[in-house]
Amino acid sequence: MKRSTKAILIIILAVVGIVAAISFIDAYFYTQSAHVTRDYRVVVTTNSTLENVTLMLPLPSHHGRSEIGEAILAGEAYGIPAGWNCTLAEVDGGVMLRIVAEEIVPVYRNRIMPIPIEPGEEPAETPTFVYATAYSEETPELQSIRFGVSIMDREQEINTRYPLGNESVLSPKRNMTRAEEHPTPGPEGRESTASYYLFECPVYAEYGTDPDTTVAIEIEYGGWNQWWVLGWSGNWFVERCRITLTGPEPGWQYASGSLRAGMGRYR
Repeated sequence: MKRSTKAILIIILAVVGIVAAISFIDAYFYTQSAHVTRDYRVVVTTNSTLENVTLMLPLPSHHGRSEIGEAILAGEAYGIPAGWNCTLAEVDGGVMLRIVAEEIVPVYRNRIMPIPIEPGEEPAETPTFVYATAYSEETPELQSIRFGVSIMDREQEINTRYPLGNESVLSPKRNMTRAEEHPTPGPEGRESTASYYLFECPVYAEYGTDPDTTVAIEIEYGGWNQWWVLGWSGNWFVERCRITLTGPEPGWQYASGSLRAGMGRYR
């Protein structure tokens, strides 16, 4: 065999070996690190006290089951205030979180401004937060109640491209429409595969309060596939809905929602 032929063969074998090694390393790190995360977050903000409160909020569910709702009932959620009683309720084929509380009291906090320190000066005494249940010049910043739950495991990956009908999503919904939106940049300059939808979801609220009270409710839910191969990567979908209620006894209302699917990097 000629030397040139041998050299070419050696180069080909070396390239094949390098490609095989890279593929092996990629597969190894992927299988060792791949996991899925489902994250549900709620923010409730009121500027006045609510009494005898009942709230019903959309939960992610699929085929009548909500893993997020079950995790909340199992005590795996964070941020739920003491005295809140949480149960699940089926509404129009979806699962909703029912919250009952004697009252929800707003919390206002003082504003702490940074204090510059000149060279050679001693730092001033560390400021502390002051809390109150009503607005004042001393406590102007209204705080929100934030709670939620996050579930992480290594089960089969989430269908983040097409979650509707295949994954748990906020339910129930109505008036689902695909929005016309300019494509966002995709990996390596390719056009993004992301899709964007608008919808409405029901929210129930019953409580006694002043006529000028406003209550803002924000809900966010998302599913992520993540892995580490020489750096973290992944893909995801995210849903968000928001509503602002005014006065006592709002009853059933509809929050404006959005779903963005097919974001991130796909293998």
